[in-house]
Amino acid sequence: MWRKMHWMDPKVDPGRIQQAQFGRMGLAFLVMGMMCIFEGAHIFLPQRVSKREKQMKQKRVKNADKDGIWIPTVWKRSNMIYTSLMMVMILTFLVEFSY
Repeated sequence: MWRKMHWMDPKVDPGRIQQAQFGRMGLAFLVMGMMCIFEGAHIFLPQRVSKREKQMKQKRVKNADKDGIWIPTVWKRSNMIYTSLMMVMILTFLVEFSY
């Protein structure tokens, strides 16, 4: 019978300890990889405010919406993160089935 290991289990099966550790290690690598991709997007695409953007903010009417729909830096970062994750999945699939 298969069930998840829990810290309150009265009896521990020694054969399943290594399997549980592999799952936890995989989750830790996944989280660290996601954090690295997210922070890398912030490093590669810093928040820059050009002269044109400053002029547009100054010319804005008081009644106009303060938040624009199009925010180029956020779009570029999300596009980079999405593309990076898709490449990771494709390359992992390629390596997995190439052996």
